[in-house]
Amino acid sequence: MISLSDVLKLSGIPLRNYKIQLATGKSPTPLEAYYSGAFKEWQEEQSNKNFQCDTVIGLIHLYKDQWLFAGAYKILGVKRGIKTAYLYQTELLAGQEDLIGRIVVRYKREFRASYIQGVKYGHQFEVAEIKPQKLTIQPFPGHNRVILPHHHLSTIARHEDPSWKSALSSVKGVYLIVDTTSGRMYVGSATGNS
Repeated sequence: MISLSDVLKLSGIPLRNYKIQLATGKSPTPLEAYYSGAFKEWQEEQSNKNFQCDTVIGLIHLYKDQWLFAGAYKILGVKRGIKTAYLYQTELLAGQEDLIGRIVVRYKREFRASYIQGVKYGHQFEVAEIKPQKLTIQPFPGHNRVILPHHHLSTIARHEDPSWKSALSSVKGVYLIVDTTSGRMYVGSATGNS
């Protein structure tokens, strides 16, 4: 087994006084922030002084015990926030550009803490996969295979992903949106007149 901390050390990332953030949440989700290129800013907004350390490693929850490596950041300082109580200033450390969005680690979260001491627990984050390319919004999969969460659809619409836009803008049809929390459904139609 090789741990994420082993990989980062081999890449020249200093890991002395560091924390690991297990990024979860809503509005936007950390994965949505990652897809839109705003994970650094998403992570910098904190309700508590969670990053009293030199370095923070961002991991984004994918599913079950799988987490996506979103980067190792040097803590430069903290000030009062506007949207949250604290706003950290961070800087992405050099030497990991080819690893961000490619490393998936396995870690079974057995407690509520989202900010874990790296020196104590870092060895438990086992590298499960190194993807050949960075995780990105998937290209349009075909009309009969579109099932995706609302936040992914929102990200696709906001960024006007070309493969989705061209596929959906010329289609006539009926579609169904289901709120998986309440069970409410919305049936809509598309005319194909983008």
